[in-house]
Amino acid sequence: MLSSHWRRGSALHGERGVVSILFALLLPLLLGFGALAVDYPYLWVTRAQMQTTADAAAMAGGRYLGEGGTPNWTTATAQAQAMLASNLVDGKVITDASIQTGYWDTSGNHLGLQLLPMTPAKTDVPAIRVSISRSIDQNTGEIKTFFANFLGIASLPVAVTAVAARAGPSTMGANVLFPLAIPQCMYDNYWNASSTPPGPKIDPSTRKSYVFQLGSKTYAGCNIKGTSFPAGAWAAATSADISSSSLTTLVTTRIGQSMSIGEEIFVNSGNFSNPLYAAVNNCSAAAATVKQTCRYVTVAVFDNVATTGYNKITGFACMEILSGNGPSKYVEASMSTQCPINPSSGIGPSYGVSGPPKLFL
Repeated sequence: MLSSHWRRGSALHGERGVVSILFALLLPLLLGFGALAVDYPYLWVTRAQMQTTADAAAMAGGRYLGEGGTPNWTTATAQAQAMLASNLVDGKVITDASIQTGYWDTSGNHLGLQLLPMTPAKTDVPAIRVSISRSIDQNTGEIKTFFANFLGIASLPVAVTAVAARAGPSTMGANVLFPLAIPQCMYDNYWNASSTPPGPKIDPSTRKSYVFQLGSKTYAGCNIKGTSFPAGAWAAATSADISSSSLTTLVTTRIGQSMSIGEEIFVNSGNFSNPLYAAVNNCSAAAATVKQTCRYVTVAVFDNVATTGYNKITGFACMEILSGNGPSKYVEASMSTQCPINPSSGIGPSYGVSGPPKLFL
């Protein structure tokens, strides 16, 4: 009996020993599963909150990178910093962030933010970068772990970055484009793409933007390979909309469909009835201030193919409509950077029209 009892006790003791050994062997694996089940999701959620905060701050600053034609670097930085307090990360406000301004190359030839001072190229657009880190001595330190702590990993660093920029659009929304268009050669003649920031060329005699007449018989416009192009032309989505009455309506409503670079727009450099020019004059810079609804307008830039007919859109420009002259059949205008932000999308050349800020990183 004693021998049998001793054997059972010895067996139980041996089983306990085996279980203890197995538990010791499996403990790191169990802690690893715990780290995957608890620590990783917690880390991922915290990182997502940090990215949301960085994105919001960059977008808040990006609004001031080109509004009115000139980037306001100081205001952009201040607005980005202020936005940090509007989002909580792990229940706390981000207090430390790196905010830098410069230019972003939309062509991809230069990677990363090109810091000021620098001279931007044609494909460079004003940008702001916001970087947030949970690391030693930054934003309450690294993110603490639970199960991974037992494996010797007490905390982990996390860093995120967001870049927002203002670029010219490749697509303009419906009811945005004014029913006028200018040929590419006019843009080349009157827009200074190499200035910082890009803007209208200045007439030395007036020290203001050059003024030109769209539709004027006496105004030469520009000449490409022996073909004379007018300074501008009336424009619509289709040829069916090119009439005095239809164009007069479009002066108020704008072209009723979205249009993109590469698509065709119908242009006609001919003259139309006086009411069309009167309608333009009544909403231009010549009108009372409260009625200047077409003073700053977005127009299509078309390639130098035909003076009348369908032409491909190469970009979108901002123009200031100064007046409309019915008896002489022309609209007086100049290049501008003062157009309001309208519904748009994509990335196109900077011809004075800027879309809302976009996240590039």
